[in-house]
Amino acid sequence: MHKKPSIVAKNVLIFGAARILNGNHGEAISFFKSNLSKCKNKDMQWVRWFHGFSYLLAGDFSAAEFDFLQLAVSSKNALITGLSAYFLNNSIKKYSINPKKCIDTAENGKERIKKSISNIETWTKEADRMGTDIHIAIIRKYIDEAGNWLFDIIPPVAEIPKPEPQERRRTDRRRTERRTENRTSSERRSNDRRTKRDLY
Repeated sequence: MHKKPSIVAKNVLIFGAARILNGNHGEAISFFKSNLSKCKNKDMQWVRWFHGFSYLLAGDFSAAEFDFLQLAVSSKNALITGLSAYFLNNSIKKYSINPKKCIDTAENGKERIKKSISNIETWTKEADRMGTDIHIAIIRKYIDEAGNWLFDIIPPVAEIPKPEPQERRRTDRRRTERRTENRTSSERRSNDRRTKRDLY
């Protein structure tokens, strides 16, 4: 059953997002490309961005670079500009024949964002405002990462426990096993209830 062209044109981002979620990156590329001129004007830049993003997911970095280079300097949408700049700087430059252009364009986009959005909180509010849209929901992880990069926020590094000597770990494991064997069924049930409360 074929969808009516008018329905597709009004919901390009929804149908395209479904293809991305299903892992059909090649199909997503073709879909966004063929609908770029048919979609609503307000969706056009997002359709263009997802066209580049689909190339990125498919591993075609040069094609993704073409879209993101333009969007990072021309888009009037803060999220599109920031995401494009973020991917240019953190992914695409590694595979580009002109990494300096990627870095310079990314910095340009970063400065454009900071002129209109002053902090990470405002960036997050903008993402939250659009967060109910499926095309935003599926890339929310990248929006948050882009925000950290744009506003130079380094996520806290989790402390890594120092490895214990091998012999000590074996001894501790044997002690734990003996304690586990000695617990009554009642103690195990009580401990399981406490664990569930901690997790949820």
